[in-house]
Amino acid sequence: MESDSEYLPKIPKRLPLRPENSVSLDKIYVCLYNHDATTTEDSHELEFQCGDLLYIINTDGPNFYVGFKYEIRPPTDKKPRIGLVFKDYITPVFEKI
Repeated sequence: MESDSEYLPKIPKRLPLRPENSVSLDKIYVCLYNHDATTTEDSHELEFQCGDLLYIINTDGPNFYVGFKYEIRPPTDKKPRIGLVFKDYITPVFEKI
């Protein structure tokens, strides 16, 4: 008779490393206001609505951050549009305690 352990999946002895494309919760922000980007095609500002989630990738600027709209769904091959976000229009979703 064969043992049941042959049919069980191999369980790793330690947790796998965090994937490179994992989400950092401290980089998720929520929009407090609506913002319509300027009408020109070459605008670097990101357009968003109140309540949208943004993933902020750079907070070095004095007035603007750099980020993209964050959507909770399976990843696609489509690259998100990255743009400037006025820092006073957003706030972090998660707060450190």
